[in-house]
Amino acid sequence: MEYALSGNRSSYPSSKHRCSPLPGVATVKMNAGVRLLFRRSALPFPRSKWHTNHLTRTIFRSPVTMGVPAAHIEAKLKEKLGCTHVELTDLSDGCGQKFSAIIVSPQFAGKNLLTQQRLVNSVLADELEQIHAFSQKTFTPEAWDKANSK
Repeated sequence: MEYALSGNRSSYPSSKHRCSPLPGVATVKMNAGVRLLFRRSALPFPRSKWHTNHLTRTIFRSPVTMGVPAAHIEAKLKEKLGCTHVELTDLSDGCGQKFSAIIVSPQFAGKNLLTQQRLVNSVLADELEQIHAFSQKTFTPEAWDKANSK
C-alpha cells in the first residue's frame, strides 16, 4: 500500500505494509481526518492496527467504476432481443449506475417471467458488471398491448 506521507511519520503504518498501488485504484492519503474517522467509529469489537489499515484499504482503495450510458443499453437490447419497445429510466441522476427498464420483445413468447429476465441478464452481462442496480419488467407484445389498453 502506498501512503502519501505528510506530518508525523510515527502515525503511519510501518514500511512493511507499503507496496505499489494497483492500476486504476486510488492512493490513500492518511491524514488526521482519516485517523479521526476510525478512532471515533463505533465498531462492535476492539480495533487493532491491522483492522484500521484494512478498513482504510477497503474504503479508500476501491476501484472507481463509471456507469453505462442508457442509449448503449437500449441499442443492445433492441439489437440482440429484437425489442419492439424499450423504456429505460436512469434512476441515478445521470451517472449510469441504477436503471429501471420496461422491455417488450417477441422472444419472450412462451417463456415464464424468470426465463425472460435471465435472457435479458445474459444479453446485458458485460453492462451489469458496471451497474449497481437494474430492475426490469418484461412483456411479450401481446401482454404489453393488453396492459396499455387498460
